[in-house]
Amino acid sequence: MHDRLGARRQQILTLLKKNKSMTVPELAQATAITEVGVRQHLALLERDGLVMREELTLSGRGRPRILYRPTPAADRFFAQTATALLLQIVDYLSQSRKDKKIDQFFARRMQQQKEAILARTQGLPFEEKVKELARICDEDGFMAEVETLDGELMLTEHHCPIFDVAQKFPQACHYEMELFRAVLGVDLVRDKHLPCGDGMCRYRIAPPKEEKKKN
Repeated sequence: MHDRLGARRQQILTLLKKNKSMTVPELAQATAITEVGVRQHLALLERDGLVMREELTLSGRGRPRILYRPTPAADRFFAQTATALLLQIVDYLSQSRKDKKIDQFFARRMQQQKEAILARTQGLPFEEKVKELARICDEDGFMAEVETLDGELMLTEHHCPIFDVAQKFPQACHYEMELFRAVLGVDLVRDKHLPCGDGMCRYRIAPPKEEKKKN
């Protein structure tokens, strides 16, 4: 298996990563590739252990619905910044006396991120600020997007490029939430969490009262 995929197979893998699972017709419509072409790409991805198929039996008669989903092995084809972050942690701890400094490391990292994000979001209306935050997360490999649901903004991260770090150091997830609170100036709720077995990290963000009045 090669370390790099062709553009079409990367596109299919990205769609599966974001949507969790898709059928051949759905992939064909999303990529503007024929169903025959999609099946050929899926066969290669399945051969390399990057996707798996699942038969969904429908009630009543009819053929089962075939869904394709990415395997854990596919994660290496998406942004992974865990190695760089681990090196930063090791470097920081080497200059410290005890492992309790890990919290201080994440706090310092959050402050640096906060300053960079505020430089891009300063002065934006609240909804645009959330969308810009999602764009920044997306640039960092989190496959982030924003949608509106029941009057709340939902910021979803479909991929975690520091997943291994987050599993070992829960502080990473804690400080991400604190970072979002700090740059948006509102409270928020994380109702989906990748390290807990969910297929995504998702934040429910209620606009501030003054924004609701404007609408």
